[in-house]
Amino acid sequence: MGVAGCVYLAFGLGIPAVLAALLRTNRSRIARSSAATTESSSARCSSTSVTTQTQSSSGAPSSDDQWNREFVTTFGFLFRGFERTGASFYWEVVVVMPRKVALLTVHTLLNHAPVIVQTLSALFILFVIIVVHTRYQPYMNPSLDRIESLSLVSSFSTLYFGLFLLINDTQLGALPWLSMTVTVLIIAMQAAMILVFVYALLRIVVPQQLAKAASRVEAMRPSSPTRLRRADSPAAAPRRRW
Repeated sequence: MGVAGCVYLAFGLGIPAVLAALLRTNRSRIARSSAATTESSSARCSSTSVTTQTQSSSGAPSSDDQWNREFVTTFGFLFRGFERTGASFYWEVVVVMPRKVALLTVHTLLNHAPVIVQTLSALFILFVIIVVHTRYQPYMNPSLDRIESLSLVSSFSTLYFGLFLLINDTQLGALPWLSMTVTVLIIAMQAAMILVFVYALLRIVVPQQLAKAASRVEAMRPSSPTRLRRADSPAAAPRRRW
């Protein structure tokens, strides 16, 4: 049990700590990569009005910029979508991962404890996470903050109402309908959360992916030959008066 506990702590707490240190060390690189991505996106938008001479003057990206992009591509899942200021930047490794570790710890270490003890422990963890999330609102998109809040409240409510299902029929006494009512309520909450996630997928995620795909297609499309021809054609030159 001692060795297993050490390994559990090493992986459960060590990995988030290493990733947090990695993000802290490379925070400036991530900021530069984000700035370079923004500049390249704005350059693509104005590329149709830029002449061939201006396009050829842009140099190839440096090795440092290439390394920054590779780092963002590899570890971007840790910080994409979160605010880049304060604790929100480390939200995935400081809050999300430890939350999963804490809930797994409750299930593992309190395996032989009564179910009500496990449930109350999980409720306390979720309550702390709800308070922290409400305080910081870590996502860039406010809609994602609201969806995450609804998800946490739904998990908290499911465990809370599930406590009523732990009471047997003898303890319920004159309330035999309570189990059915609580079951229907839990199913209704989960169905509502599924609808919320589907709505968010269609309203937020799909438009973002379509916009990214459109920008990639626009970047791959060659410059308009008509505009380049207009810039180099003799008609564009001023006429001489004889």
